[in-house]
Amino acid sequence: MKRILKYTICALILGSSLTACDNATQPQPATNDNAILQLKAKVEEGDQIPADLALAPVSNDLVDESGSVIGTLDVTEDANYVYLRNALVHGWQIKKLRIFIGNRQDIPIVNGGTMDVDEFPLKFDHSTPQMICTVSINRGSVTGCNDISVYFQAVQLNFFGTEIAQPEGWADGISILNGYYFNHCLSVAGSHLGRGRKLAVKIRRVPRRWRP
Repeated sequence: MKRILKYTICALILGSSLTACDNATQPQPATNDNAILQLKAKVEEGDQIPADLALAPVSNDLVDESGSVIGTLDVTEDANYVYLRNALVHGWQIKKLRIFIGNRQDIPIVNGGTMDVDEFPLKFDHSTPQMICTVSINRGSVTGCNDISVYFQAVQLNFFGTEIAQPEGWADGISILNGYYFNHCLSVAGSHLGRGRKLAVKIRRVPRRWRP
């Protein structure tokens, strides 16, 4: 009886050890400070960045599927908001915006390995397409350095104002899946901008080959 009890205790100890080892080797989920925060933002027509900001915007190209530059995304901030100004060149207007802010490992993905833009946390649809629109994100909603992915759907108009195309595109940056992202670091007190992995140069209307 004592021998059976001894073997039972040893088996229990060994089983507990194996379970502990299995749990220790499990991959940990990616964490992000902003994952638990609800992004608070608004979108407005036109250029809504305050004119008296001391900070120079960080600029990224807005490119369509062919790789042509059709606009510019300017990112800047003050003590209250982070501003994303989306401006397309003449003849193009923004119809839809989808914006992800956080850790790129948390970007929503659908079956087949493409980004699910309709699951991005910030979604804006314009009943009347806009050539320029500004997204203002409450500074309390984001902190530190973040990966930002901006998807847009536009309409192209001819000389008579008739819609002739509905291209899709992204804010240029580092290639990921079917789109792009760039890294942006917020200042602590709104006094400076930290630039992340990509320092984009503002370039307008310069065709460029679409990268896979």
